[in-house]
Formats: sequence, structure tokens, C-alpha cells
Amino acid sequence: MVPEGPPLFPEDILTDYPRKLNMADVIREKLFERLHDELPHCVAVWVETITEGETEWKVDADIYIERHSQKGIVIGEKGRLLKSVKHHAEKELKEMYGLPVRLSLWVKVEKDWRKNFWILKKLGYA
Repeated sequence: MVPEGPPLFPEDILTDYPRKLNMADVIREKLFERLHDELPHCVAVWVETITEGETEWKVDADIYIERHSQKGIVIGEKGRLLKSVKHHAEKELKEMYGLPVRLSLWVKVEKDWRKNFWILKKLGYA
């Protein structure tokens, strides 16, 4: 019943969700798919930089965990789990953005990051 109004965004813009948060969500999703119930709420992803080239994008991202004992779980034996996460995330991001995306993932221990307001704010959770 309401008449159609003018578009709120240009036609080539699919969402107003920030690109960095979207990429971080994709990486975190891939981690959850592989880790299952091992680290359900102890993992967060922050995309530090996105370098947009004409033929590919390079993305540096940090994976935050709370304890050193979790680092081995996230990396996996001989780095296999992290490589798998990287591969599947790159594939999904390529489909999403139409260009190859090269990820550099770093696992960092940040004790009690879920209780730190500034980290939660940086990650978009607060």
C-alpha cells in the first residue's frame, strides 16, 4: 500500500555491513565448521587490513583466543586446520567479491578478551 520510495543505496551496493566485519564473519564461520564444539565462544576474528589490487585482494586477519592451550587446537596438527580454514574462506570470499582473496591468518592469545570492553568494541560486539 505504501508507494515505492527512492533507493537508499546505489544499485551496486549490496549491503551497508562493513567489509572487514563481513570477512571476519566468513573466517570465523569456517573456524566453527572445523572446530565444532571445541571452542564455541573463545574465538574471535579481526581483519587488520584489506589491500585491494586490480587482480586480487590481500587480507591480514588476526584470530583471537583466550589461552595458549587453545592455539594448538586452532592451528591444528602441522597447521592443517588453519590451512583448511584459509582455503575455504578464500573460496567463499572469492565468490562473494568476484576477485581472488589471499588471506594471511595469525593466531593471537589475548587473555580474557571476552571481558575487555575495548577489544569487544574493536571486534564489533559492543
